[in-house]
Amino acid sequence: MTTDPLAGLAPATTAPPTTEFVERLRGDLVAIERGERTSPTDWHLAQLNLGLFNAPLDSPEMAPFADALDRINALAEASPGFVWRLMTDDGSSSSYVDVPGTDDPLIASNLSVWTDLESLWAFMYRTDHVAYLRRRTEWFRHSDQPLTVAWWTPAGMVPTLAEACARLDHFRAHGPSDLGFALGKTIPEPPS
Repeated sequence: MTTDPLAGLAPATTAPPTTEFVERLRGDLVAIERGERTSPTDWHLAQLNLGLFNAPLDSPEMAPFADALDRINALAEASPGFVWRLMTDDGSSSSYVDVPGTDDPLIASNLSVWTDLESLWAFMYRTDHVAYLRRRTEWFRHSDQPLTVAWWTPAGMVPTLAEACARLDHFRAHGPSDLGFALGKTIPEPPS
């Protein structure tokens, strides 16, 4: 019998938004006020993806993945529709952020916010990111439970990792709802 290392994740807190995010949001609002851009949608798409590493991130077998983190994260940040991503306090990849409710160093998180699903899909499948996605079995174990959840969040709101994990738990227990759904079966954004 195999035990699921993600069972029973307990909520915890994460750091507030970075200064960089706040400044970018402030710049976006100024551009909208000046008429340089149109108003953003009222909703953004947040997504959490947990990964179960095959080995510690600093091990030789994980080197191709670990070595690409900064480049792929920079690619995400430069992609149209990117809004925000979870990072460590020193700006490193969220793969180094402890997942609430577990002390397993082989569980990694990826939490980000996008303006819409199309922008997220474009980054995932139409950039160099897709090459690493295709190789995921080299670095990640399979889980019988969903590891990904998405949800609509009010524009300008930054989710915490604890909130995202709670949404994943709810999705696992109750299936798709306004609290969380699979990326391939997106629930329409709430009315404005």
